[in-house]
Amino acid sequence: MKVDPKYSNPNKFWNRLGLTVVTAGVIAGSLSICYLVYRNNFVDQSGAKRVQVEQQNKTNPKVEQYLKYSECLSEGGTEEKCNPLLHK
Repeated sequence: MKVDPKYSNPNKFWNRLGLTVVTAGVIAGSLSICYLVYRNNFVDQSGAKRVQVEQQNKTNPKVEQYLKYSECLSEGGTEEKCNPLLHK
């Protein structure tokens, strides 16, 4: 049985295997970089924006007054009773 000359040299086999492994590593690395960029730019931003809005609402006294006003109304209070909460 004759062996094809391109497979008879073990150095060529290891070089080819090494090149395949390096190529697979480069592709995997590129995909992971793309994923990290995607996660950083799109996924995490929505969470950061939500936290920013929550912090804004905590420091905004008008929002706090409106929340107290709407809570008063939802508990059955009348507008006359709840209106002073808006003007504190």
